[in-house]
Amino acid sequence: MQVFGSNVQRGDVHARQVSQGIAGKLTVTALSIAYYESLLSTLRQFRESYPNVQLIIKEMPSSSQARAILSGEADIAFMRKLPISAQNVQSRLLLDEEIVMALPADHPKAKEGRIDLRDFAGEDFVFTPQALGIGYHSQLIALCEAAGFYPRVVQEAAQIQTLIGLVACGFGVALVPESIAGSIMRDKVLFRRINPVTASPNPAIGLYMSWNIDNESPLMDSFISMLDFNAGPRVEGMLATQVS
Repeated sequence: MQVFGSNVQRGDVHARQVSQGIAGKLTVTALSIAYYESLLSTLRQFRESYPNVQLIIKEMPSSSQARAILSGEADIAFMRKLPISAQNVQSRLLLDEEIVMALPADHPKAKEGRIDLRDFAGEDFVFTPQALGIGYHSQLIALCEAAGFYPRVVQEAAQIQTLIGLVACGFGVALVPESIAGSIMRDKVLFRRINPVTASPNPAIGLYMSWNIDNESPLMDSFISMLDFNAGPRVEGMLATQVS
């Protein structure tokens, strides 16, 4: 009876902590998080501030994250833009970064400064599969089309590390977010900024945080309050917004 009573007491304490937002579980989904220091810093801060919370981190493509948010499998998602609408989902811009070109270190243009995307019309490209992130994939295609060509994609890679590895091996060049540039294979892959295409500004792509407003978890609110958002406004009624 005493053991049963102590179990009940522990259960009551845990339930009270959950209701106060200092215990429980928070599930965060993201693209590969290793390249985003602001997100890593927030995850560290949250874990230190809420040691009794089970923080679950799942890496998955944006398309899977969208389904996870809508189904309640995830509390918070960090993704690229997606053409999916949902009235109970809000999104905010966390990071807006340039798209840069990843080149094999021995590529003729690897030692140049900024490069002109038009000069790569005849090059082989390495892309992530469209199914992993339709919006992200479409934006890269549209950027090439604005430069006057459709990219000749010779190889696809689901993981960014694999994609950069293929560039290093000479399979082709790749368009990637700027955050990738300072992280891997600097001796085998070089990254170059892209000159503006026509009259448009420098090509950029956003990383957004999305969450379901029907989720009343105080843990989710605490996590969101720790993040340092970019200057983008909150967007209601969309799973993700247009990239600026």
